[in-house]
Amino acid sequence: MADGVAETAGGHPPVFRPSDPVRSCLAGQVGSGGDNVEAVALSDLELVRRMVAGDAAALAENYRRHQRLASSCAFRVLRDRALSEDAVQEAFFDLWRDAAKFDPAQA
Repeated sequence: MADGVAETAGGHPPVFRPSDPVRSCLAGQVGSGGDNVEAVALSDLELVRRMVAGDAAALAENYRRHQRLASSCAFRVLRDRALSEDAVQEAFFDLWRDAAKFDPAQA
């Protein structure tokens, strides 16, 4: 398994296996339920800066803010709820893994 993606047999697409901080975030175990009031008041840019520093609560808040819209867009393109959920999880995993590459000038 590399970068959270497990190989599968039989011609099926690979299965996404997020890292522990991402899995916790997407499962609502980190930063959910308003337990991190400070993160709620931060800008998206500041959340990314905190994600670069390894703050899983910042990832959770970013997911809370944007998951619904991301899922809706993915579903419009893929027309499959399970594939849409996988695509959104993979996008947030990539955001977590590659947060240091974010360039606000290109946002």
